[in-house]
Amino acid sequence: MAYTSPMSRIGLVALSLWLFSALAASAQVRVTVSAQQYTAQEQIQAKIENSSARPITICIEIGQSSPTGAGTEPTPSPFSVEQMDEGKWHTLLLGPDVGSLRHAEDLGAGKSLVFPFRLGARGKMRLRLDYWLGSRPDLNCTVPPQDVKQVTSTAFRVE
Repeated sequence: MAYTSPMSRIGLVALSLWLFSALAASAQVRVTVSAQQYTAQEQIQAKIENSSARPITICIEIGQSSPTGAGTEPTPSPFSVEQMDEGKWHTLLLGPDVGSLRHAEDLGAGKSLVFPFRLGARGKMRLRLDYWLGSRPDLNCTVPPQDVKQVTSTAFRVE
């Protein structure tokens, strides 16, 4: 069967629509931070916004802690923190994870959650959020399903 110009246009339109819908779906969940620059151990307010028409499920790490200068404070968090090093993003290990607890939490359509935390590390950072479409209160955060979606915040600096 000959590949005609109208057939290639139809294929291109279909591909464009598919890519647009995939991008639009992921753009409906955002992670933002309250500023673009912080000092080490300053409190950072990170916000998850679900502007989609359906709930999402996130896993929150209960055992996370943040440095405060006088010690640490508990800071439950659904985020991984990534640091730019030599042109690549690397995940930072934060707080105690031995014996920590992760649990699934639903974030309803049009809802948002704020998670305060602090970082002792310095440099260019960003937050990464793993989430799943739909309400999944029984999601196993220890062995999460493969259909994970990811979104990252814009980069910010910690000096």
